[in-house]
Amino acid sequence: SSLLFAGGGPNVNGAKLYIKQDDLKKAIGVLLKEVEQVNAKNEDAWYLLGYVYARRGEYAKMAEAFDKAVELKPKFKDKGVKISKDSGTEFHSQFGTEMILKIVWGKVFNEGVKYFNDALNAPDDSLKQSNFEQAAEAFKAAGTIAPDSVLAWQNMASAYMSMNKYEESIEPLQMALKHNPKDCNLKTMLAQVYSSSGQDSLAMPIFEQLWYGTGITVTSGMTASKVALILGEPKEKNITEVGGRKNEQWVYDNSTYVYVKDGIVTAVQYTIKESEQDCRTEDVADYLARGYIKADNMEAAKNVYKQALEVNPDNFNFRYNYGTILLENQEHDEAIVQLLKAAEIDPEKNDINYNLGAAYLNRGVSKREDLPEDSQDKTYKEDFKLALPYLEKAIRMNPDDSNTWFTLGRIAGQLNKIPLSGYAFAKGEPTKSVLDSKVVVGMQGSALKMILGEPNQINSLESEQFETVMEWVYKTRRGTKGKVAIPEPISVYVMGERVDALLIIK
Repeated sequence: SSLLFAGGGPNVNGAKLYIKQDDLKKAIGVLLKEVEQVNAKNEDAWYLLGYVYARRGEYAKMAEAFDKAVELKPKFKDKGVKISKDSGTEFHSQFGTEMILKIVWGKVFNEGVKYFNDALNAPDDSLKQSNFEQAAEAFKAAGTIAPDSVLAWQNMASAYMSMNKYEESIEPLQMALKHNPKDCNLKTMLAQVYSSSGQDSLAMPIFEQLWYGTGITVTSGMTASKVALILGEPKEKNITEVGGRKNEQWVYDNSTYVYVKDGIVTAVQYTIKESEQDCRTEDVADYLARGYIKADNMEAAKNVYKQALEVNPDNFNFRYNYGTILLENQEHDEAIVQLLKAAEIDPEKNDINYNLGAAYLNRGVSKREDLPEDSQDKTYKEDFKLALPYLEKAIRMNPDDSNTWFTLGRIAGQLNKIPLSGYAFAKGEPTKSVLDSKVVVGMQGSALKMILGEPNQINSLESEQFETVMEWVYKTRRGTKGKVAIPEPISVYVMGERVDALLIIK
């Protein structure tokens, strides 16, 4: 009969020799032979297997082997198996599992951070994708090494979210929440992932619990019959019908409302408790409100922001996001009120200036459309005038935004500011050259005159924002000696001494 060792033995001694020689593959071979064929409870063999797997970067196998080694001999946590002249460089076999795990975890976690940062700074999408993938793998390895490492799982999910791989983000977020179940940020991330992957039925209850508190008993997606069992019959039911479908508002008291459509809860409203406000971030409010809008519950969406602003009236994002959803719902007057208050808080945000301009523009268009066809009322243009400075400021802050240029062009046209309108459209869809590249953006105005001569007309844009820009208009003409033919009228916009934009007038 063979003699069984608690530790040591010929295979273990052989493995030590291979480790000294840095032949880790052969070391694994003899150690596996020991635990699989000779003695499955050889503590030294399991420990050295974990050590060699750590050296080779096979972290799942490392973790499994170390777990078995520590189960057999708990002291391995602090002190391992000594090998004289160990070939390891980053750590040695005698360190013990806890120290080796810390060293290895730090190594792979920092690799993940590096890959993630490289992805953020990558010059092209292919390299960005590759770096995010490697970051996710590194953070996964860190989570495998230390399953209670919330940061590793969270960062793994962030890498996948950065690649729009929302389904792959779910499991690491669930792992992170397993070890930190009360973390508001992790819950928010998971709900965002569910929402972005089209799983609103899973997202909305989380957002509602983040906003109203985990103690709420009714959430979106529940059946009306279940609500009745939990809360009882409501004091009143307010029913409206849209497109043949019933929307119901169940009123329980002054602060609890349940919105039901086709027998399913689509939104809830509760009083917010002071102790649960830490989770009520701008992101939670925006996702929750937009989820309610998606479920045709605009009133519930507006209530989210009303509650938020009661608690924090000077929060820019609450004001801005509330104004934006009102604008999208064509509630122009109230949208302008909220956006103006947001602009008072932070007037230098580019989006606030664009949205204010858009709100005034849309209100003016709505007023014009409500007028009779033969109306001479032009008061709607007052809104266009109010929109103009906000859009000009938005352009100054983000001169490459073509959408803002086009919107500015529309308003300027409505106000009969034709030179400004032309300039805005020219900047929104830039033409780099005309007349077989004889005239190009960036050329000197003096060189332009040598090619085309004096312009037929010079116009100011009548804008303080663009007071240094002039419109040079060249009309159609045939080519003659010393003059280039101009088959279609051209507006050349000159800023200072250089051509800034070109527009072919058709």
